[in-house]
Amino acid sequence: MPLLKKKFYIEPRNIVYFRFITEGYEGLCLIHTVDGKAGIVEVSLPSELEDEFYEVIEALREELGGDNLTEIVTIF
Repeated sequence: MPLLKKKFYIEPRNIVYFRFITEGYEGLCLIHTVDGKAGIVEVSLPSELEDEFYEVIEALREELGGDNLTEIVTIF
């Protein structure tokens, strides 16, 4: 089961809430805070749960406002 790693910007005040909600879905993902002051978190999730993960992310975006939760895309 390959793991995907994704980075997100989230308002620093919402990091704990983001962790609480996403980790509440047992086995969905793990959250690592890269830079709490800048609001950068890294999410590790099983590839087969990617669709379910993005459903949760979309619900959180609606709740928090789209600018408060943004995926950071790295281009090589």
